Amino acid sequence: MGTADKSKLKLMSSFSDYTYIVSSVQEVLYIIRVLFLAPIYIILARILQWIINLMCGPYHAHYEQDKAVSYDILWDLKYHFVIRNALNCFLRKFKKVQDISVVEDEDVSLYCVNDTDFIFTRARPGTDLFDCDKHPFLFLAQHNTAIELIIVSHQALFRLVGE
Repeated sequence: MGTADKSKLKLMSSFSDYTYIVSSVQEVLYIIRVLFLAPIYIILARILQWIINLMCGPYHAHYEQDKAVSYDILWDLKYHFVIRNALNCFLRKFKKVQDISVVEDEDVSLYCVNDTDFIFTRARPGTDLFDCDKHPFLFLAQHNTAIELIIVSHQALFRLVGE
């Protein structure tokens, strides 16, 4: 084996060590981001949401049961895969209380259901959520195109369906 072959082998060995170190560092950074930064981010977002609720209006549970409560979305937190409750995926500001029939609008779709409420999103005007070429996953399409959250209690929606 000549000196050129030995230097190539040594260079390949050092490159392999370098890629191993880089991949290890990337794994460590990912673990730090998921285990440490994501919870801090979520806590700060919840504190900010609490402050917004104090300044901009009451919580939706304070309204009569036969109404829909609308919120403008101020900021998408981009952590919908970490946060279990869909209401905490967005920073939102109280908009208005409106008739429950708003859920029948063409641009409103059911986003999720929790223990007490149905949560709908209103998509940006002109968005076709059901175009599988643009939006292969409906939940993510709703999340990414939402401009408004509409919250309706279970009892109110069941009454609307029963009419």
